[in-house]
Amino acid sequence: MSVNIFPQLEPEMDKKPAIKSKTIWANMAVIAVGVLTYLQGHELIIENPTVVSILAVAVGVGNVILRLITDKAVK
Repeated sequence: MSVNIFPQLEPEMDKKPAIKSKTIWANMAVIAVGVLTYLQGHELIIENPTVVSILAVAVGVGNVILRLITDKAVK
């Protein structure tokens, strides 16, 4: 299995609509959680820096995994 981290550079590759991208959906969920957390009060971040750090690492790892299993570029 080869991994291409720049699929947009291969024009002959099949492309899919952005709405079907697991990576985009995962990042939209992270954005929504971040905005909701801020709107409810950011004391959560100040009081729990370890939890916030763990979540940031989990998001990074999740994005790397999604990138590795992605086989189509987004249109």
